[in-house]
Amino acid sequence: ERRKGLGSMLFDKVIAYAAQQKAKRLSWEVLNWNHAAINFYKTKGAKLIPDWRIVQLDENGIKNYMTKIEK
Repeated sequence: ERRKGLGSMLFDKVIAYAAQQKAKRLSWEVLNWNHAAINFYKTKGAKLIPDWRIVQLDENGIKNYMTKIEK
């Protein structure tokens, strides 16, 4: 479905919703190898922040952490 404008239409709706909600910031993740997505976001005026990394604790990580602090 690439090149049919669907991504732009969806992006427009998301941004319009954020504006309607008076959002101060909208952020999301993109993989560094996904050049098509990176270029798409850049053309929309998005700013890529290269120094930041995604950090997560999954369900097991949360459980493991809880066992350490519940002692």
